[in-house]
Amino acid sequence: MLPSIISHQTEEAIRTFLSHSFEMSSPLFSRTDEYGQYTNAMEDFLNKKENLAKGPYISMSLPFRTSQLTRDYFKNLYLPFPPFQHQAKAYERLSAAEPKSTLVATGTGSGKTECFMNPVLDYCASEKGQGIKAIIIYPMNALATDQAKRFAKTISSNASLKNKVTVGLFVGQEDSEKTKVMSEDKVITCKDTLRENPPDILMTNYKMLDFLLLRPRDQVIWKNNKADTLRFLIVDELHTFDGAQGTDLSCLIRRLKHRLDIPADYLTCVGTSATVGNNYEELINYASDIFDAKFDITSVIYEDRLSSEEYLRDSKLTYFETPGNQDVPYYVSYSDTSSYINDAILAWFKDESLFITESAQSELGIEQRVELGEQIRKHRFFHRLLDKLNGEITSLESLCQDIFGSTRENLHYQLACLESFCALISTAKKAVDEDEEAIAYRVENGKLKPVLPLLQVRYQLWLRELRRMVASVSLQPEISFSDDLTQVGAETKYLPIMHCRDCHNTGWGGVLGNSESHINDDLALFYQLYFDRRPEANLIFPVKAFDDKLAKTGRYHKLCANCLNLNSFDSAQSECSSCGHDVLALVYLPDDSKRKNLTDGGSTLVAKHDCPFCNSETGLSVLGSRAASLISVLSHQLFGSFFNEDKQLITFSDSVQDAAHRAGFFTART
Repeated sequence: MLPSIISHQTEEAIRTFLSHSFEMSSPLFSRTDEYGQYTNAMEDFLNKKENLAKGPYISMSLPFRTSQLTRDYFKNLYLPFPPFQHQAKAYERLSAAEPKSTLVATGTGSGKTECFMNPVLDYCASEKGQGIKAIIIYPMNALATDQAKRFAKTISSNASLKNKVTVGLFVGQEDSEKTKVMSEDKVITCKDTLRENPPDILMTNYKMLDFLLLRPRDQVIWKNNKADTLRFLIVDELHTFDGAQGTDLSCLIRRLKHRLDIPADYLTCVGTSATVGNNYEELINYASDIFDAKFDITSVIYEDRLSSEEYLRDSKLTYFETPGNQDVPYYVSYSDTSSYINDAILAWFKDESLFITESAQSELGIEQRVELGEQIRKHRFFHRLLDKLNGEITSLESLCQDIFGSTRENLHYQLACLESFCALISTAKKAVDEDEEAIAYRVENGKLKPVLPLLQVRYQLWLRELRRMVASVSLQPEISFSDDLTQVGAETKYLPIMHCRDCHNTGWGGVLGNSESHINDDLALFYQLYFDRRPEANLIFPVKAFDDKLAKTGRYHKLCANCLNLNSFDSAQSECSSCGHDVLALVYLPDDSKRKNLTDGGSTLVAKHDCPFCNSETGLSVLGSRAASLISVLSHQLFGSFFNEDKQLITFSDSVQDAAHRAGFFTART
């Protein structure tokens, strides 16, 4: 993936989606700009900086400090890479004769899973007794399923683990094809098999673990466990278990210890998270309460990264030039990654021998990417980039100002330079040092040369869902978020926006009683009345002129932009009869009500919510687009982009029910 390109593509895809979804044909909302070009209120809203999105923000994580531990540190498995310093600390704590409870608080991509996976696998391979020796609790089934593949791959690739260590995935859902034995990419998922032959390592969530302790048919899974059988209890993404969930989990852990009669201070507890903060005392107290275990300052493991000076210490500058405006590639001109990357290489290094011509899954492709990484380290722009970032997160525009100067005249060119160079960094690799034994082992097993990313290039794009949208009542309505109007003067009136997706007519919504002449702009009241289909929720559409046909099913007024008074259409006055304001908009209020018979024999008026212009019964709605719709557009772009070879996406939700609903929604919409 090239995040420097993907971030722009996803934002542009969402802008296009919103622009097409909310085309506007009504007067005032549809207009021409100062250059005579057609535009509308939605396009003007999307073009205003940071209305829809903030960012992209960029960060580059320097490499983790490598430890002195050898790759054969464990008796029963061979590490694919020399462990990082924080991993080595975790290995030493968890593989000791008396394992120590540990909290791994390192960033995303730091190998947190390996911190507990490798010691646990090694322990299980060494212990001959039956029974569940380790339990791993995940906050989401999707995360557990993904991690299960990593366990299966590690076990299958190590002879000392294969056919000796079993892992079971026990969650609410089962695969269509239940897995009864370990394979190269799957753990055991058949619940009957897990009950009959409990695995060494049980992967689950806290709800299912509760069932395993309660349901009679599941309790057989503990039949082989003695007081000292269960050695490790791991909670992944510990920070997600707060509030009521944290209380539930802490009670569950205490019940588990009581059920298995585990001696005090025997169980080794491990918590992992990338976002637990750096307040040692609070973190230790929190973990102690959750696990009912002892933690101290030495229990917390944080990441240890190289400084930019350390990282670039042995890199001698060879390249000094920044490509000119005619040389730098612009991603919109390319339909494949290879051409873009090679043109970027030519622009920055003037050397065709550095071209990437082979797949990253081939020996030559790996060598090409490693060579590119070595040359990038010799470029002055790379040194300046790391110096300006200084390990922090910053916006692209701010970074451009720091690198190129404060001028914004050539911002398009500056961004293209930065994007293309970041794309090269994302493509480049760093070779992993191998001794003769490691090379022999790799060749014997037919594995490719191990490499790591040159640097982790991370882009963040913050999108805002369109909810509680309003438009100013004026001759040129401006769309805004109602939540942002706290600082707007009282002289500007805003009303919710009504839009027909079939004919694109757009107007306002407001509350108006039978005997009232002023529109009430109470947003919450309008929503309540509108969704209850109450006739007091009125539709207000700006029009160009009086229409005899529409007049039969509604009425015309001149709406005052200052006090929201509905002035008589027939009046020759050019000022509001209530406040004297001279900005009056010709509007049409359709009769949106019909009589509904009640079960008791009576009747009442209810709103129809039909479009008065095209008579669509389902086209008219309150303008807005929530997160689910925007994410579906984003995911469609992610999976369809030429610049994304890693077709993976993870989304988070606050509840299991919402996650299940959105999973189906995303599937249907992408």
